[in-house]
Amino acid sequence: MKRAIFIGQAMPRNKSDLHDWPTLNNWLYSIGISDFNPQLVVPVGKLSICYCLDMQFSQLNSVIGNMYKLDPYNLLEKELSIIPLPHPSGASIWKHNEKNRKLLVEALNLLKRELFN
Repeated sequence: MKRAIFIGQAMPRNKSDLHDWPTLNNWLYSIGISDFNPQLVVPVGKLSICYCLDMQFSQLNSVIGNMYKLDPYNLLEKELSIIPLPHPSGASIWKHNEKNRKLLVEALNLLKRELFN
């Protein structure tokens, strides 16, 4: 059984609107994401986090370092642990701020606890 699925690279390439979440929901359901029976979801980057949590926010600081218990993507009809992470892009300046680095460490510690406890 596969322990992880990375949705970002598997997304349909013909999506013209990155915010067309209902279409992506249908696609996730069609590939059988519920068959994986995930226990934890780790959305990476602002767009992925917005979609997974079904919420809009202006600053990553408001979500990084927190764990959420809800139905990711409004798709599985059960609450899971969700730990958002910032995108690791070299172009991102977010991680250069000391406060943001502390939030990232908090998020990684949450992830570690969820995976190994």
